[in-house]
Amino acid sequence: MPQLAWLAFHHQHVEQALVHSGKLRAFDKAVQRPEAPQEQLASFALDAPPRFRNHAMAMTEATNIVRFFGADHVQRLTGLSSFQLREWDKAGFFAPQYAYENRRVAAGRVYSFQDLVGLRTLAVLSKTHRIRLPELKKTAKSLSQWSRTPWSSLTLYVLNREVHFQNPVTGDIEGAITGQLAVAIPLEDVMADMRAEADRLAERPRETIGNLDRRKFRMHNAWCVAGTRIPVSAIYNFTDAGYGPRQIVEQYPDLTVKDIKTALLRREELTQAA
Repeated sequence: MPQLAWLAFHHQHVEQALVHSGKLRAFDKAVQRPEAPQEQLASFALDAPPRFRNHAMAMTEATNIVRFFGADHVQRLTGLSSFQLREWDKAGFFAPQYAYENRRVAAGRVYSFQDLVGLRTLAVLSKTHRIRLPELKKTAKSLSQWSRTPWSSLTLYVLNREVHFQNPVTGDIEGAITGQLAVAIPLEDVMADMRAEADRLAERPRETIGNLDRRKFRMHNAWCVAGTRIPVSAIYNFTDAGYGPRQIVEQYPDLTVKDIKTALLRREELTQAA
C-alpha cells in the first residue's frame, strides 16, 4: 500500500514560530534611540521601505521580534534557486510577503517566516516527490478556497504524486485536485525543520566577534559590528548617554563586551587621526 507522505503544520504553529512567547531574537536588533532602550525593534523595521515600516514595527511591539529573510537566505534554507524564486514571483505563483513593485532594487524581495515555510514545502513537493509545477499551480488554485497561504497554513500530504490536504471542515484527507480520500502516515514536519534551520542561520559566527565591517546595501553602508546589522553609531550613542559596555550588551544581546571595546577603540583612533 503506498505511503502518504506527511507535510503537516497548522497555522497556529506558524504563528508560534513567527513570534515565540518569549524573546525570539531575529538575525539582528536595533534600538531606536538611547532614551528609549526598551523599544527593541527588528533591524528590518528600521531599514524597511516606508510602505512596510509601520507593519514591521507593529509586529515588533514589546519583546516580540519577527524574522525576515532575503532571497539569499531563502535559497540556503529551502534549496530553491534564485531563478525559481524570481520566476515564481513573476508568474504570480509565489510572491514574497514584503516587496517593492520594482523587484530589481536592493532588498526588493523580502520573505516572512511563513513564506519560508511555504517555499520549503514547495521544494519538498517538487524535489522529493517530483510533483511538477503545472500540478502545483492547479493544486494552489484548488486550495485557495481554503486558505490564502495553503503551503504554510494547511496540513498537507502526498499520495501517488498528488497533494492531499486535511479538509478544515470535515477533517478528512482528500486530494487537492481529485478529491479522493486517503489515510495518513506521518513522515516529516516541515515547520520544525525550518525553525531549526532558521535558528542555526541566526547564530552569529565566532570569527565575527570583536570585528567591524561595512557592506553595500546594509544599514546604508554604515560601519557595523561584524555578523550583525548593528551600526557602531548605536554603540557610540549609548556610550555618550552614559551606558557602559555591559549595559550596552544588555540592550543588544547579540553583542559582546569585546565588540563594544573594538567599536570604542575605533572611534578613539579616528579622533586621534583627526
